[in-house]
Amino acid sequence: MTTQNVAIYEYLLENCIPLIPIQRGLKKPLTPNGKWQVIDDPDHAFMATGNVGVYLGEVEVIQRISPVIAVGWDKYKPTANDAFKKLQSLGASPKANVWSMATGRGGITWFYAYDGEPLPKASSAGGDSALDLLTNGYTLIPESETSKVPPDKTCKKWGGPYTWFDGHSPLDIPVHELDHPPEALLAYWRSFAPRASIKPDDWNRDKNLIVVEALGSGFRDGERDTKLTSLAAYLTGCGLSRESREAVMRRAALLCETPFDENEAIKKLDSAERKFGERAYHHGRPVKLLNGDAIVSDTPLDGSQW
Repeated sequence: MTTQNVAIYEYLLENCIPLIPIQRGLKKPLTPNGKWQVIDDPDHAFMATGNVGVYLGEVEVIQRISPVIAVGWDKYKPTANDAFKKLQSLGASPKANVWSMATGRGGITWFYAYDGEPLPKASSAGGDSALDLLTNGYTLIPESETSKVPPDKTCKKWGGPYTWFDGHSPLDIPVHELDHPPEALLAYWRSFAPRASIKPDDWNRDKNLIVVEALGSGFRDGERDTKLTSLAAYLTGCGLSRESREAVMRRAALLCETPFDENEAIKKLDSAERKFGERAYHHGRPVKLLNGDAIVSDTPLDGSQW
């Protein structure tokens, strides 16, 4: 491990940019106890045996916010030229005042400062596999290496070392001097926000969605128990306050064909929280549904409409 990279890790931690330990030669996080780890101190013993990643933007799984996001351009993929033209049209460039690095397969990733509203993660943005808009997750940084990542249909070579470009490491450009993303890039990025399949006023229109059914027609006898259990699990992962989750569960219990005991419904919420933990999403605004779509409200689903 080089002295420069140790200094970079220390600098990132000092500036509230969380790091994550990654398996040596791979891109997969080390997950003791099945959970993503956050490294908050400059003790580098762990780094001698593994790769290192940087958290990006607002990260749901650890409920932390990093002041940087990243753009990834896989220039070895068939659509690389089109992806680069798209990035140029949006004013995005690894030669700007950004941290910039070569990835293990020869792609390029660069980092912007960002403190605005959370952005959607968009891998293969716009359907282009060579363009990734990176937030709500992590990316490897030098001196990581991906020698255990084999060739695939988009790249005929094995992975390799990550390296900073000259003049574009965190030691060259302080985080407070990093460029913010160009407005055109941000507008494009935001276009990948989850589309609302149904608005709250229209919740009765689609009986296949668990939240729609729970707060519209209600659950029928014979399925109340199973569906209330599923509802509790989804509410646990959608970023609502405990008070709001309870309000939804009580409302859903009341609306069942034969009203379900409210206290028993709250016990299902307790059980879901013990099993899944609280995984905030986006200030309680998108609500995840069984089919993977989202209901997006202009205001949080806090029970006040009842």
